[in-house]
Amino acid sequence: MDLAYFLSEINQLEKVPRTGWLHMGIDDPPSVAEHSYQVAVLAYLIAKMEGEDPQKAASIALFHDLGEARIFDMHWIAQKYFDTDEAEEEAFRDIAERAEPIEEDINDYFDEYEERDSEIAKIVKDADHLTYAMTSKEYISQGYEKLEVYFDRSMELLKTDSAKKLGEQLRDMEPREPYRDVETKD
Repeated sequence: MDLAYFLSEINQLEKVPRTGWLHMGIDDPPSVAEHSYQVAVLAYLIAKMEGEDPQKAASIALFHDLGEARIFDMHWIAQKYFDTDEAEEEAFRDIAERAEPIEEDINDYFDEYEERDSEIAKIVKDADHLTYAMTSKEYISQGYEKLEVYFDRSMELLKTDSAKKLGEQLRDMEPREPYRDVETKD
């Protein structure tokens, strides 16, 4: 039954909003599940560009916010009032206990990500920052100009050359631009 409980915990992530966006006036922000998917895809891409293991990067990214199924996404204002890192780690470990076949793997992923000593961990964190930049860019295009500062801050936090390159491409592109060249069937 523990695995069914684990699956239920994962399912909760689609219901957990990225709360920082709520404070920025965004009514329907992405969920943690949506964010984690984006981070996994970007981590895979950046790892490939950096000559690192893309499967490992994507795996770490898939689980990096698992603890938020229990404690929710705590934005920077909430972090002023309590130790969100400690709470998220405890929640993560409790959830991981329910996933016995992969418990050791995901605990190792969590440790590697949080320590940020490996190139893979830095890549995943860069992917995390880039998703924030991508989402900021989308909202800026919808008229939330004040979010430029968050886009810029995300860009400043990037460490790998590949993430910086992707970030510069994002900076110069409108979010819907890729769809303008798509040919449709007549």
